[in-house]
Amino acid sequence: MFRIGDVIQFTENHKWAGAFGFISKVRPSSEDIKYLIGVPMPDQGIAYIFSYESKNEFEKVGEAILMPVSDEED
Repeated sequence: MFRIGDVIQFTENHKWAGAFGFISKVRPSSEDIKYLIGVPMPDQGIAYIFSYESKNEFEKVGEAILMPVSDEED
């Protein structure tokens, strides 16, 4: 299981293979774990993508020191 703040890289199983991102939210369920992944986009901000652990679309490559802050409630 990945944690908030983990830095990931998308694998060849995802259309954004090679791109880096960070785990922003983790939503466990009885069948799978859903992750919200933030991907910084130069001059555009952050793109957020959902991915499930069972799809094996990304792997951990490190841990973030700084994370974006949001005023939104879950």
